[in-house]
Amino acid sequence: MDYLPAKHYLEIYENRLRMAKSGVTQPDKITVRFMEVLVDSLRQLNPDDEIELIANNSETILVHRKTGCVLAELHKE
Repeated sequence: MDYLPAKHYLEIYENRLRMAKSGVTQPDKITVRFMEVLVDSLRQLNPDDEIELIANNSETILVHRKTGCVLAELHKE
């Protein structure tokens, strides 16, 4: 598995959330909520903590490597 630091995902998802809230993008409400939960979770971590991204066509899950805690998950039908 490849892991990236929490600061990597925080920067990306803060920007995506900002764009969604300002109307630049129009993701559905479930995706916006996913980003809000993820950003809140990432802000509580050490910026260098390793995060695993698990993604396929129907789900996206971000997991804290050290604890195994799921930070946020998005399931689409």
